[in-house]
Order: sequence, then C-alpha cells, then structure tokens
Amino acid sequence: MASRKVSTILFSLILGVDIRTVPQSAGNHCVECWVCRVSAMINVHGASISKTLLFEADGVSKGLQQYIEQGITVGSTTALLPESSDALTVNATLVMDGKSGDIEFPHGAIKPIATVGERRVRLESESEKIAGVPDGFGSYLADNHTVCVVVQSESYGPLRHETFKYPGNGGAAHFTGSHVQYVDYDREMMSNFTKSNKPSSEMVVGMGEMIETAYNLKGELISSRNGSDPTMVGAHYGNTDADGKYVAAEIPSEEDWFYQSFCSAHIEQTPVG
Repeated sequence: MASRKVSTILFSLILGVDIRTVPQSAGNHCVECWVCRVSAMINVHGASISKTLLFEADGVSKGLQQYIEQGITVGSTTALLPESSDALTVNATLVMDGKSGDIEFPHGAIKPIATVGERRVRLESESEKIAGVPDGFGSYLADNHTVCVVVQSESYGPLRHETFKYPGNGGAAHFTGSHVQYVDYDREMMSNFTKSNKPSSEMVVGMGEMIETAYNLKGELISSRNGSDPTMVGAHYGNTDADGKYVAAEIPSEEDWFYQSFCSAHIEQTPVG
C-alpha cells in the first residue's frame, strides 16, 4: 500500500462545520479532483449479495470467509448498474438481478472499479466494506505507482440508512452515517484496465476510511457520546447543540455519532512547514 501523509479536509455539514485530518498523498503528485455527483463508475449493485454477516465473537471471521468463498472482494463485481437505455424497452431478456442491462453505450464501454457491498477481506484489515450511496469521487496519485480514488457516500445515519460504524481519534469515538473512503489501485494496471477483461479486484492494492482524526468547532478531539446527557468535551456538533446536548432526531443504535451530508466537501493538502 502506498505511504501517506496527513492532510486536512474541510466538510460543511448540515448542522455545523468540522475540521478533520485525513491520510492523503505522498510526494509531489497530488492533484485534487473532487467531483460531486459524478459516480457512474461506482455501483450500488451489491444489495443482494451483501447478506447477513454476524458480529458475535466469531462472526467477523465467518463473515470474511463468506466473502472469500463467494469472491465478493473490492472490485470483483463486473455487472453494471448504469444502462445506455431502459433494458425493458430494448431487450427484456437483459433484465436479470445481478446482471448488466443494456450496455451498448454510445461513447465507449464502462467498467466498474468498485461496488457498494464489496468488502476488503484481508485478515489484517478491519474488513471495511464499500458503503453507499456514492455521491461524488475524485482521484490523485498517492505515489508514482498508486492511484488513490476517493469516494464520499451519503447515508445520514439513523435518519435514513445507518451504515456500519468506523473508529475515529484512535478509537475514542465511533461514527456511522456518511463515509469518505479510498481505494488504492496499481497505476500501471489501471492504465490498461478498460482494454482488459479482468475485474478491478486484480489491481486493488488497498482500501480504507479517509477520516482518521476529527475535531469539533471548539478545536477539541471528538470523543464518545455521554449517553443521554450532554457531552461537555469533545461533542460532535453535527449532532448536538452548542452545549453538547444531543438534538438530532434519531440516535445511532451502536455508535456515538453520525456524519450527515458531505456534498460540499473538499480536500486540501497540508502545507509543508
């Protein structure tokens, strides 16, 4: 996996603005390219295959084994969500769950590079899963050999669809809701990807969450929620009022906090020196 150095990302949330540090690029090859609502190559196709994964003591390893056996790794799905036209009006036999529809695109072929529901199955990872719903992505060179693709996925947590939790600030707090994730690809393989018949999984070299460190508007590291009582230090003001009292309409079932919309996000490289 490519080495990374810390950069700063600013997100404008519905209920406030947080400043977060995230891993970004190494070297002098970082090109910020955040394009909101351009997600044709990121599918939302995995609902039928991301079935129940148990999370009791041995459930995680069982879940990973399920994904390994079924081959549901990041980039393994080759069927497309986008269509060139409505398959029902062109060829009804193309309408089949888990299969591409009409893919006679007028300007060339489209291949998926990642699909919602796919999971990183390496045992040394935290078995991260590609979260939905994709709502914008960009890319940069993490190093001379690695293309890093970043995608932000809208969830709104318990207000709509609660996603799996992920840690922040070294595990001091856990978040659900919208995600900002990255997938690293081998640069040489990606340059020939559209010409090959191989799935994207062949060129995936890493995957994870971009947000590692989160601060609130007071400059405090966000910490765990103080139950139903106000969180006096480290409150996530996207979910609370200025006094740390939880005010969002719904409370996450397992996590401390949830992120809402990242529509107006942008990435900034940390100034050197």
